[in-house]
Amino acid sequence: MTPSGSAYRGREVRRPRAKRSRAASVALGVVLLAWLLAGCELSRGSTEGGIPDTVESGPLVQPFHADFGTEGYSQYESPVHGERIDVVDDPVPGSTRKVLRMRVNRHDNGPTANSRAQISTPGNTLQNGDEFWAGVSLYLEPLDAQDKAAFRDDANGHVSFAQIYGPPYAAAAPVRIGRVWASSLDADLFGVGGVTTGAEGGVTTTNIWRTPTVEGRWIDTVLHVRLSPDPNVGFVEVYFNSGDGAGLVQQQLADGTTRTHYATLTTSNWTRGTWPGNHMDLQVYRPARMPIEWMTVFFADHAIGNSLEEIRPGG
Repeated sequence: MTPSGSAYRGREVRRPRAKRSRAASVALGVVLLAWLLAGCELSRGSTEGGIPDTVESGPLVQPFHADFGTEGYSQYESPVHGERIDVVDDPVPGSTRKVLRMRVNRHDNGPTANSRAQISTPGNTLQNGDEFWAGVSLYLEPLDAQDKAAFRDDANGHVSFAQIYGPPYAAAAPVRIGRVWASSLDADLFGVGGVTTGAEGGVTTTNIWRTPTVEGRWIDTVLHVRLSPDPNVGFVEVYFNSGDGAGLVQQQLADGTTRTHYATLTTSNWTRGTWPGNHMDLQVYRPARMPIEWMTVFFADHAIGNSLEEIRPGG
């Protein structure tokens, strides 16, 4: 497998322009039933103004930094289909680092009927009211023509790569990174979204940000999150490096802002009273019905912390 593009890691964080791309305007006009059926293409931005790169309020979270080269994935808990998870050489030629690979078969189901491999950060340390930064680098092994067609033809076809989640695990996560075939746009999109069924305030679905899927080179995604069941308090910001040389760029989101407020804790990942907290999963999770026999994703630079510089992928 020969990756396209380069392994470039930019250092500059830039703000997006206010102008939306055509795909974003289309996506905002479409009412969808699930976050995985929508998307928008985002514009790059200028360097005007400062970007707050630390937490603004609340307690500091316990930092987490994966070290696949030294620790494998022993820093994580609750592996699902660990036989599909390995530490391997970076797929980019010339790189000497070790990265995590998940190579998942469509029949690798359990604990639900859907296919997955998965590992979780330890301890459910992310609590109601916490504000934090989380970053991860992904290398999506290109799908061949047959698998691309299968992905396109699958109703509600989607793959999840990372999520903020926790007990009672009652429904889909409110914050996740994934890939979707958006049938309304006839497009293969990568992005951030969440199903917020059961959220206080009556919100049922949130589509946060989408961009065309990039295969065969490293891409970086950073989330700035506050956890709260209150849709006026919880929020998500997205920063993205597509590997095209532009570096890590703060993204304009589907609602036209750079910070989307919504309930990031719902009945799926939060309960009143005694509640242990949330963690972050790395995963390759997809509907078992999707007729793609194997799907492979590489992970690197996974971290959670209290500032952008603390967790910046490639930093």
